[in-house]
Amino acid sequence: MASAKKPKPSAPAAAATKKSSFEKYEMVEINRQQIKNAPYNPRMISDLAKKKLKANLKAVGLLQPIVWNKRTGNIVSGHQRIDVLDSLEKTFDYTIKVACVDLDEKTEKEQNIFMNNPDAQGEFEAEGLEKMMKDSTLSLDAMGFDAADVYKFFGAESLTNDEMADMSNKLHGMRDQYAKMSEKNTDRNDTDFYMIVIFKNYESRKAFTSRLGLEDNRYVDGRTLEGVLKLGDSDPK
Repeated sequence: MASAKKPKPSAPAAAATKKSSFEKYEMVEINRQQIKNAPYNPRMISDLAKKKLKANLKAVGLLQPIVWNKRTGNIVSGHQRIDVLDSLEKTFDYTIKVACVDLDEKTEKEQNIFMNNPDAQGEFEAEGLEKMMKDSTLSLDAMGFDAADVYKFFGAESLTNDEMADMSNKLHGMRDQYAKMSEKNTDRNDTDFYMIVIFKNYESRKAFTSRLGLEDNRYVDGRTLEGVLKLGDSDPK
């Protein structure tokens, strides 16, 4: 009688991979209205940079989560991204996954600065960057650059004739616009022609501009505001 085969010993269970002890956030989904701009946030963005950010979000979506402190409800990192998202969603009533952290106010403020500190983010290595910029399969716009950036980094010899022509046209357009602005401002004899209006937060400013039918912008021409409020020229220019 043939002897029964002995069962093969089962392979030992794979050891569980250790989770990093330095991971101090969790991904949670919350309503946009739970997210507040940090009132002390010193980070600003130019109109051009904001335009690039908006184009990138429209093209590929949000690839990096907003960092949100559950103790205060404040954004730690991502003020500009959430601002652009609001303009794309055209509402504050949507949900979003955030990197949720639990920080005291002192640490929150320190990390707000650290996460936007260019000295803590490294620099481009020139040769590698130039190689990427010259890769015809990649888009300068998608990388957040334009012909002017290429010129600034590597000089005119790095640009094609079409890129040089495009940059020249843009510079001429900027020069003409500046000249027109200078003509309109010749009657201003001093610099006390502006007024600063402070809102509690972005949501308050947005509500104000929406109520008046104005473009949501940090700068509003005085005559435009006068026309909307019917305090001055009813046909603002």
